[in-house]
Amino acid sequence: MGHQALPHPSPGRLHGVRRPGRGRNRPLVAGRTSGRRAVTGPQEHSAVGGAIVSKGSALIVGVGPGLGLALARAFARDGNPVALFGRGAERLEEYASGLVAEGHTANAYQADAADPKALQAALVKAADELGAPEVLVYNAALLAADTPTGLDAQDFARALAVNVTGAMVAARTVLPLLPDDRGSLLFTGGGLALDPSPEYSSLSVGKAALRAYVQSLYKQQQGTGVHVTTVTVTGYIGGDDPRFTPEALAAAYLDLHHQPQGWWQAELLYPDHPAFGPAPRC
Repeated sequence: MGHQALPHPSPGRLHGVRRPGRGRNRPLVAGRTSGRRAVTGPQEHSAVGGAIVSKGSALIVGVGPGLGLALARAFARDGNPVALFGRGAERLEEYASGLVAEGHTANAYQADAADPKALQAALVKAADELGAPEVLVYNAALLAADTPTGLDAQDFARALAVNVTGAMVAARTVLPLLPDDRGSLLFTGGGLALDPSPEYSSLSVGKAALRAYVQSLYKQQQGTGVHVTTVTVTGYIGGDDPRFTPEALAAAYLDLHHQPQGWWQAELLYPDHPAFGPAPRC
């Protein structure tokens, strides 16, 4: 399976990245101020065989104004109570409140993906408040302009903590929370995993390591009801190409979550291959 060569990325055009910032690692429920409880929308349900069935929650780690928010909207509109995770408390609260205003159930949880204990606690809290999850999307990444010979050891370790270790922590935390051992674990990868950039070395290494981790997790979970996939985005989100709008990408994640089990595969190379297609050959 070939891939196209990618131009070196520029800040602000990369998907799923976060700039370093400050923020305490306490969960924050959207709308909670001065000890007041958040107001959420009605409980989400779907009809299955004439019966009303509550849908599991969708946990979106790494929510910003681009793909992360589009993912939260897509799963909320599909009927899932949504948990939004990130470092910016006020921004997360605004996003969650907007979803609630549309009639959905959404809570915000402030957590640093580089802090394993804080991330694990926030994920467990979300599952306790919104119900058992049926989907995890790990969309967190840390952007740093660095070169192979100019890397700082401490900064490199932090980038890997967000780009790779956080994904592992999220997966290990959510797996035992899935009802009936069924659900989706989806991860935002990137073309830098296939065509690394000397200008963004830590991000290139992180995306390559994430791809390897997800593929190993996919092999471990084969034969179970857990769908594990990385979405390797081979372009810039938010540019002129309509295939790379946050909404178009979020739709691909939603399609993957609903994909028949016979078509599951370890990687969606986006947009070279559709989310639905023939089962991969062995």
